Amino acid sequence: MSMYSLGVHEETPVNLYNLSNIPVNPATLYRARLESVTPHVFLSRVLLFLNIAIYLVMAWKTGAGGHDFTFDQILLWGADYGPATLSNHEWWRLITCGFLHGGLIHLGLNMFVLWQAGPFVERLFGNINFLAVYFISIIGASLASLTIHPFLISVGASGAIFGLYGALLGFLMMQRFNMPSQVLSPLATSAATFVVYNLIFGSGPGVDAAAHLGGLVSGFLCGLALSVPIMYDPLPRRSVHRLNLIAFFAIVSFLALTFLPRPSDVIGPLQHFAATEKTTLAAYNDLLRRSRARQLRDTQMADLLDQNVIAPWQAASKPLALLRNLPDKQRDIVEGLQQYASLREQGWSLLSQGLRKGDRSLVLLAAQKQSEAERTAALLAHPK
Repeated sequence: MSMYSLGVHEETPVNLYNLSNIPVNPATLYRARLESVTPHVFLSRVLLFLNIAIYLVMAWKTGAGGHDFTFDQILLWGADYGPATLSNHEWWRLITCGFLHGGLIHLGLNMFVLWQAGPFVERLFGNINFLAVYFISIIGASLASLTIHPFLISVGASGAIFGLYGALLGFLMMQRFNMPSQVLSPLATSAATFVVYNLIFGSGPGVDAAAHLGGLVSGFLCGLALSVPIMYDPLPRRSVHRLNLIAFFAIVSFLALTFLPRPSDVIGPLQHFAATEKTTLAAYNDLLRRSRARQLRDTQMADLLDQNVIAPWQAASKPLALLRNLPDKQRDIVEGLQQYASLREQGWSLLSQGLRKGDRSLVLLAAQKQSEAERTAALLAHPK
């Protein structure tokens, strides 16, 4: 039986070891090269689980459960806040804020995007360079937030996530002539769509757009600096570029932390004033009750008024006068509180003098001051 009767052409044997004539998809070849250069992708998952673990520990420690954390809680755990980060030199907040989230939805949205984009960016840049991009983007986002909104309490991994997309765009720009169009086009479209959509529609109340932009720009610069052709041996150049990049951002961060204005702490004095207001008003009302019940002589009431009401009130009001360089809204609140505090103090001082002197006109004037203070407080509580 001849070979032709079996349908086999003896003159053209198939060489199983010579596949050079078989066409290869450039996109498939590029992805295979990526996997060979960075065979193990794990740091993006480590960061993801670290964010989740920190949230769970916070929820357990604070008892918040699935509810949003309060400003006091996230500030205590390391949120970025100008007076603490800059004025108190708590620079570690530049990084810790990127691992905190205000609530379960905030965490879920950020971790979903990190789960989707993180592994590919890690494979594109390599494990250590990916980590450098992530942390530099967090710091860049934090510095941008401090520059634009120094009194905003900022938390979340979104600055780092914008940084990953920025790094991807920077890489694609630098390597656009070294990548197959089948890989370049969909990546560029996807990354640009994410960035544009979230910058336009992802802003609003409670969203730190400055941090998003700062993370995006920082990541983009990282992408430009760390970009090396994948089809050639990228490992030696990755290390050199990484060291240069870290040195550059270390200098930029140092200069920013040195020259950014030192904002006054608004939250601390306001909280102390609110707590003092509650106790002093309670003490004042108790003195009025005891005086009307004829349990106190006028001089006794005046002494207790000076000691238990006026003295702590003055101590809590004084820090308000030291607050400087505030945004318009917070400046208006502080100025209103100063006016309110001054009227209260004037009223109590006049009452103390009137009781000591037995001067009814001073007592009536004191009552007028207290009425003015009440009206000022109502305007502060319900501004027009």
